[in-house]
Amino acid sequence: MINVNDNKPSFNNIKEMLVQGTKLLTIIIIYNLPCIIATYLIIVNNYIFTIVQTIYESRIYFHLETMIFLAIIWFITLLLTSVAIPHMISKNGSLKAGFNIKEILAIIKKVGIFDYLKFSLLNLIIFIGTLIVIFILIQVIINLLIPYGILLGGQVIIIIYILIGLYLIAPIILLLESRGIALIYNTK
Repeated sequence: MINVNDNKPSFNNIKEMLVQGTKLLTIIIIYNLPCIIATYLIIVNNYIFTIVQTIYESRIYFHLETMIFLAIIWFITLLLTSVAIPHMISKNGSLKAGFNIKEILAIIKKVGIFDYLKFSLLNLIIFIGTLIVIFILIQVIINLLIPYGILLGGQVIIIIYILIGLYLIAPIILLLESRGIALIYNTK
């Protein structure tokens, strides 16, 4: 169970870990599928709407409404996924438990939607903060290299952003987010 003890997991059974990882990926894909489809349809519809529509003010309202709609859908998806994954893990990796909507909604109701909302906002703040830190870090690196006559092109800067984000920042954010999800789940 989550958070019973804080021992590191053993990496002995790679086959079992791959099966559990596949189950986890299945839950993430299935829960995110409606959001991905809605986002795609809105982007395609917005493109068609922009071509047909000529009144500028109507486009502003359309964009605002669609952005609010997408934000709500993505929040609901984050909420369901944040509960479904630890619920699956607590039920010994049962994929069926990860898709048991009644139990997931009962857990959300028991813990409280407000706690999940605070958690989501905190994740957003951490994400934006890390983007700012990466930007500042890259600017410092660029400024340190300029006196040596090394000028970095746009592609090199983008590659540095991606490498720092993937190998330094993303693991830390995922660790904090996963731990936060587990702690919120344990309050049920």
